[in-house]
Amino acid sequence: MVSPTNLTSRHDGRKALSVDSPALRKIIDGLSSRPLVNDFDASELAAIFEALPELKFPVTSAGHLLDQLAGHRLVVHRIELDPARMAKYVPAHYFPIWSYDNLIEKMAELVRANRPVVDTEAEVKALRRQIPALKYPIKSANDLIQALGTTRTYRFLGGAVDVKQAVSHIPDKLFPIDSDKDLDLKLAYLINRRPLIVGHRQGGGTGTP
Repeated sequence: MVSPTNLTSRHDGRKALSVDSPALRKIIDGLSSRPLVNDFDASELAAIFEALPELKFPVTSAGHLLDQLAGHRLVVHRIELDPARMAKYVPAHYFPIWSYDNLIEKMAELVRANRPVVDTEAEVKALRRQIPALKYPIKSANDLIQALGTTRTYRFLGGAVDVKQAVSHIPDKLFPIDSDKDLDLKLAYLINRRPLIVGHRQGGGTGTP
């Protein structure tokens, strides 16, 4: 595992950003100040930055961005993305993009804006009806996979979700899970921060740009 970057601002008290992506970590470590994004935003962007080629700034328009992406395969979580389709989600007023820190903050905003709104309480209840009785505390991701059933799938947002794939998106800091109430709170937390782009989709869960 790549250690978190230590970049932070001594003026505003922002915490160091935890980044497991070598590509994104290299970019952030080279910046003079930490982009205003949280760890969940960073984890979402990490896979995108692993796929992006090196960019030259300022990026003056969507057409200029497409020119720089020309000839590069953008594969995110084993899903090949169409650069032209990605670019259409970037509003014209986002340009020019002046630098990598400007790009990171604008991409994080786009991810948040395009993540579909769901009824979190209803989704938690729907998941809980499918989850078997659990013994607490659940100390790790592996313990949770064993408790939920290694070969089971669960219905979520109209699609079928594989247990191992779903648990892989849960950060270590959310363990242990101490009770049913704690599980409900953490499910709600994760649903509201679910990845916009995921691989190996089944059914209609989350989508790609």
